[in-house]
Amino acid sequence: MNSGLIAGLAAISGSIVGAFGSVVGTWITTRHQDLRDLLAKQIVRREALYSDFITESARLLVTRWSTIRAILRN
Repeated sequence: MNSGLIAGLAAISGSIVGAFGSVVGTWITTRHQDLRDLLAKQIVRREALYSDFITESARLLVTRWSTIRAILRN
């Protein structure tokens, strides 16, 4: 084979491998960012749910204690 042809094929192959590596790296980065965003949204949703649960539980507890206290006073 001609040495010029080998050098040309090596350059083209290197460019293809470099481009493929860049595409794969970008795809992996985007995929992980999407997963992190989804996880963050789930955490925020859970925190809001837990907050609502604790608030409602405290409200019901205070109401129940007030009712029991009123009953015991009579």
